Amino acid sequence: PDPNVRNALFGIFATAGESSLGLIPSQVSQMAQAVLSAMNTALDQKGDIEHEDPAVLSACELWSNINQLYLPALVPLAGEIVPTLLKAMVYTAEEVTTLSQPESNQDEGEAWTLRKCAAAGLDALSTNMQASIFKVVVPLIQERLAVRSPLTEDNWKETEVGLLALGAIAEGCKVLFTDPQLDAWLEKVIRFMGETTYPLIRTIASWVLGRYASRLVNSCHFQTALQHLIASLNSSCEREVLSSGTAISLIMEEVGQEDASPTSKSLFLSSLDSLLNVVKVRLSSPSTGCCLSPSSGAILCDIIATCAEQFKETASNQLIPLID
Repeated sequence: PDPNVRNALFGIFATAGESSLGLIPSQVSQMAQAVLSAMNTALDQKGDIEHEDPAVLSACELWSNINQLYLPALVPLAGEIVPTLLKAMVYTAEEVTTLSQPESNQDEGEAWTLRKCAAAGLDALSTNMQASIFKVVVPLIQERLAVRSPLTEDNWKETEVGLLALGAIAEGCKVLFTDPQLDAWLEKVIRFMGETTYPLIRTIASWVLGRYASRLVNSCHFQTALQHLIASLNSSCEREVLSSGTAISLIMEEVGQEDASPTSKSLFLSSLDSLLNVVKVRLSSPSTGCCLSPSSGAILCDIIATCAEQFKETASNQLIPLID
């Protein structure tokens, strides 16, 4: 069909799925199967799909926007939807090339792509269809994170997808993980941060730790995770700096709460000097600060602001030189 017709058709699907038009389950199922067919055909034919294809991107929007009234019709299709979303979440060669350039900054990665749309769809479905998505996605994540270090050109992108999927389901499914299960996952994430040479792996791993901050601060791996996140602030990869800085701010908000564990707060404060020294150097040193994008510079300033808000009484001595 004409690309414009395909794009309009899938746009109608997304609109219909979002509305409360009173679609019957068979109609919802047919729409979902048409979207799956379009996505899989494009992915299989091109391998590295061109995310400029508006029809496939429009089709993928269905998963993020579908009305909760129609979710029961998707339950039998969860075993098809989730693998398709993970397949669409793999970085394209073009994206890797762009994001791996030394001069690349965060703003260059803001275009809405099929990868981002698929991840958003998994996030939404895992929130609204917790158990159905959880039982399908966990084995797929486990398979992708089972690879042993060091990562190679043959496996790092699939590993990255496993991390992205783990982060995407955090909002909806983290309550379904037992503490031992989640500790095991977090240990894997932290291991990848410490052992990999791929900045995009460290970037997504930092994001995952931020997504699970409320559970991470009570984990036996908290201190190790914090050390790796602080180290990532020194990265020459702007996306890694932004991701790790955001995760640290989220962690500070957790440990700064009144009901936070005294142990968690103590562990964080023991790393505060190290954290603030790294932030100070990155913001003030011409050799490092000149590489910061406005977004990364802002997140480093946000770390100072969040620290002042959450720990103004216990960390005043460390903060005064930075504020001055």
